[in-house]
Amino acid sequence: MPLILRLLLAPALAADCPATPSDLGAELAAAEASYRELREDHFRWHRHEALRLLVCVEAPLDPALAAQLHLVEVLNARLAGEPERLDRAVLGLLSTAPDYRADPHLAPAGGSLDRAIELARDESWPAEVRRLPGGDLRWVINGSDGRDLPLDRASVLQRLDGDEVAGWYLWGEPLPEGVLPDPGERAGRLL
Repeated sequence: MPLILRLLLAPALAADCPATPSDLGAELAAAEASYRELREDHFRWHRHEALRLLVCVEAPLDPALAAQLHLVEVLNARLAGEPERLDRAVLGLLSTAPDYRADPHLAPAGGSLDRAIELARDESWPAEVRRLPGGDLRWVINGSDGRDLPLDRASVLQRLDGDEVAGWYLWGEPLPEGVLPDPGERAGRLL
């Protein structure tokens, strides 16, 4: 199917659920390769597919895969000319992978993206967080178990509730609808 037709039909297509971390990783790798090859349309398609798969990845992501997703969002924000999102995605990337060094094909040394990453590396970050509900819920934030969601940077968030898994790429407050479970629904399931 031609790319333009796939892009037009994308909202109507259901996510390929359940998805594996490997499925997500393949889309992220394809997005990075497309960016390196200066194929913006392919980059955007693979990014879109990765975010679509994130919704239903059946296992917790590891920090390396979360960092790869942050990198794709950094590249997307750069292409879109969205400096605030770029800053938040860079901070998310560095909080997930503090020793990250950009591939020179993605961020040439001394270029604007390389400078943004190095400036963020030297910043001290505020510690404002939102505490997520506990109980029988398991939260994975940037590839690590936890309940303190950072509000000052982008985060990869997964909610694992028994067999139900959901994932989001978040830019901070406010949380999109559906991230926090409905308390009434949870109470009804316990009765």
